[in-house]
Amino acid sequence: MFGSTRRQRSSTSASTPPEASQSTAELQILLELLTDALTAPPKSIYPSLGLLIAKSESVLHYLLASSNLPRSNDDFRRLSGFQILLDTLRTFSGFYHPIERTHEDKIQIFELIKIILKILSQVFKDHNGNQRYFRQRIEQGGWATLAQTIASIGIAGNDPDLWREAQLFGKLLSFVLDDWRIDKLCQQVINLCCPRVSDNDTPREILSLLCTEKDSDKSFYMDNVESNLSEIIKDPVLLHQPDFVSTVIDFWKAITRTKASINPVANIVIMTLYKISLVSTHNLKELHKTGILSTLLPLTFDIDSPLGSYEKINVEAFCKNLISVGINDLSDTEYLIQSKSSGAAQFLLEALDSSQTPPFIQFDLSLNGYASIELPNLGRCFPPPPNIPGYSLVVWMYVDRFDPKIHTTIFGAFDSSQTCFVLAYLEKDSHNFILQTSVTSPKPSVRFKSIVFRERKWYHVAIVHRRHRTMTASKVSLYVDGEFVEQVKCQYPNPPPLSNASTESFASFSSSARANPVQVFLGTPKDLSAHVGPSEVISRWSFASA
Repeated sequence: MFGSTRRQRSSTSASTPPEASQSTAELQILLELLTDALTAPPKSIYPSLGLLIAKSESVLHYLLASSNLPRSNDDFRRLSGFQILLDTLRTFSGFYHPIERTHEDKIQIFELIKIILKILSQVFKDHNGNQRYFRQRIEQGGWATLAQTIASIGIAGNDPDLWREAQLFGKLLSFVLDDWRIDKLCQQVINLCCPRVSDNDTPREILSLLCTEKDSDKSFYMDNVESNLSEIIKDPVLLHQPDFVSTVIDFWKAITRTKASINPVANIVIMTLYKISLVSTHNLKELHKTGILSTLLPLTFDIDSPLGSYEKINVEAFCKNLISVGINDLSDTEYLIQSKSSGAAQFLLEALDSSQTPPFIQFDLSLNGYASIELPNLGRCFPPPPNIPGYSLVVWMYVDRFDPKIHTTIFGAFDSSQTCFVLAYLEKDSHNFILQTSVTSPKPSVRFKSIVFRERKWYHVAIVHRRHRTMTASKVSLYVDGEFVEQVKCQYPNPPPLSNASTESFASFSSSARANPVQVFLGTPKDLSAHVGPSEVISRWSFASA
């Protein structure tokens, strides 16, 4: 039940050739066909987009249909798949032009980018080796190279072009979230925000129409966009590619803006990232680690910021959430202190007020289906020796979200034979505190019915368990936030057996005999989870030292 397992580390050796197999050979052929398609036809500077789209789709379909995805992902890396994808994008350096390229050309180049990003998403999925290889072993770093090759195509130009921006950021945000509904929403956003726009309007005509919209209409249309976005970004959505967020922000900064109009695409970028940060502490901290706060603060408070008032409001809200978990660089604090903006001073004051949360560890089961801290040995006698009247468990805990399918496991202690056994958890249905002290007793656990634990509230919980006496049964008491809640009769945990107990060895009678070590854990270990995998479980709770 509680066997120890060690996660196998994915190999990232590019020099290790893949084992010969039919599946490896098939992927190799598909990648070779994609490479061959990079050759431009006669009298053309660029290769055929239609052909490259078809060959890239073949690679994607192969990976999606693979019955052994980890093996296929290893093969992809060893067959230079990452380099081939980057070479494919690099081939179209300077390709995009708002006038010289036909609408069909523009659609196809974005379709190719979409397929390549989908391939990357697939080969990164649950594969730390590929993620590490791409980040560290690709020339100049895979993420920086990917950003440079996309920018070199010309699709991140400074000319106002809402159609191009919607296409670009739809793909980038969908890649970051691994949810391609964002792409569809971005392509609908222009019509949502300006119904008078037609397919035949030029980029400047679209911008002109947006500028003539009334402020009240603009806010209404953006509220419509936000409502659609909220249907997509909700718990348990995960930020899958945090390393690419800085690139998204760099492209977002380059968007041409007029303060007289609301750029719907620019706003949907910030609204998306902000909503992701609100879903979970994991998402918020992953966004915080990117360092984008340093980029966003000047855009929020500088007098000459290119952002309009509506966009500034969204960016400031995002910054408030980011700074709630600290700062990456002391220069950010220096900037806020020295800023001439009264808003910056108020922002800093609110940030200091919101930073009083105690340090805590979060167990987010939505990431893998399990999350725990495990120690192979408690390091002291448990249960305590007979001369000590009992033991206590004291903890600060905060449940972000319960999962109705599973119990919320708080603490466990056991030896290898499970003779000594303690398990504390919140029941999935009642949200009562349950203490189990045996796996063999007719009544192995007790329930504290006097309190129901709620989501989004810190509780100081203390369990005090007294051992039985000659004429008195063992009792356990529950205290919550310093108040006595309930006392019930509960079997006291058995001590673990001797680790060298044997009827055939004199050593078992010697002073060197030791009890089996007692292992302990906080959270839910993998061996206890019945639903392993991302988003299989939505339970999330936090622990702080009492």
